[in-house]
Parts: sequence; C-alpha cells; structure tokens
Amino acid sequence: MKKGNTSFLTALVLSAMVAFSRTSCGEQKPTEAQRSMISVFASGDAMIVRDGKEVPAKVGMVVNERDVLKTTNGTVDLQTKNGSAVRIRNYTTVTISKLYGEGSADTRLSMEHGGLLASVKRKSGKENYTVCLPFVN
Repeated sequence: MKKGNTSFLTALVLSAMVAFSRTSCGEQKPTEAQRSMISVFASGDAMIVRDGKEVPAKVGMVVNERDVLKTTNGTVDLQTKNGSAVRIRNYTTVTISKLYGEGSADTRLSMEHGGLLASVKRKSGKENYTVCLPFVN
C-alpha cells in the first residue's frame, strides 16, 4: 500500500471514530452516578457511613443518596454536578436523603445535629433544595 493511501485510510478511520463518539455520547441516558455528590475537601475526623460501614472521608469520594456524613473534629465539603456546594461542619451528622437528577427534582439533606453551610445553584426553577432539621420541643 502506498504512503498516500495509508494516510487517507487513517484519516477516514479517525473521522468515523469521531462521528461515532459524537452520536453515542449524545444518546447516553443519565446514570445513578450522576445523582451523587463528590467530596472536594475533607479534614480532621470525618466519616461517611454507607451500608452500615464507616469509611474516613477523603477528597474525591463519591457520596450517594442514603449515605450519612458524621464529623467530630473535622469538616467535609461536598459539591454536586451542577455546582452547589455544602460544608458539613464540626460535630455534625447529616444524611443525604435525596439528590437532584434523573427522576428527582429534589435535593434533601437531613441534619440530625450540628451545622452546615450551603451555596445552592439551581439548575432550573423546578429544582428544590431542602435541609431538614429535627423537631425540638
């Protein structure tokens, strides 16, 4: 095969691969992983409880619905895919009750005790962001 034909064939194959990747990327359905938060900062004594097992919180960890974050002398910063951020402060227990994404217009955090800071960026007017607190008499 001549050098010119090899270059043409390589270019043709690359073009086909790019065209395929563009169409397949556009047709992907959202996954459960898109309904998650990611830990962007963790310090001190902070744990993530998943399925009854405690794991030390670390930067880059994925936090899902039903996970519980517990801090004593530490903090954890979480970020959603659309840019909302939450700082779980010292001596706090928070359950990620619901996350915005496929099939859910709500993000709901249930705080048992402690404190948190939130910077909320709603993707649409239909998105709800709620922090539930325990009822105190």
